[in-house]
Amino acid sequence: MAEKIEFDIVYWKDKIFGETEVIHKEMEEYAYRIAGIGEWRAVISDEDVKIEAFKPKVIKIKRIEFPPNSIAIKLERMRHAYGSVIDVLHVGKPKYVERVRYVDYAIFLPICDGEIRRGELLGVINIVYVQPIAKSKWKTFFKELEEFFAGKDFEKLTETKGWPYLFR
Repeated sequence: MAEKIEFDIVYWKDKIFGETEVIHKEMEEYAYRIAGIGEWRAVISDEDVKIEAFKPKVIKIKRIEFPPNSIAIKLERMRHAYGSVIDVLHVGKPKYVERVRYVDYAIFLPICDGEIRRGELLGVINIVYVQPIAKSKWKTFFKELEEFFAGKDFEKLTETKGWPYLFR
């Protein structure tokens, strides 16, 4: 039987820095399998905003859609000259990875004073498709693997003719 975890999710109800709500959840931990395909999405400013060095700023961005069964991985090397996107933000009740989700804001960490203008590229995120898998299935697999190898003499295993030559 898989272990259940309990936690509270605190989220912005209808706007950043507005009212927050809390949802209590109990669920089984999940892992996911990453598909071999992804899409790059530009994080583009949707407002003009003044920035100050080393003071994080929430910036409205052009809406980015996350298709069902996808996650975001930020590309660190793709950044604006004045700083970098730390994260993208969702407003409203959180949705499961199996559903379409949207982000409309980015947290930007400037390294110098300046101004971000509407339409400027702030960063890039890679949307990667995933398949959620119950973590209990992986735990069972690794337990069976451990039992299979229990008591085996690995020194003799590496000396066998069939052992990969790179590991001799």
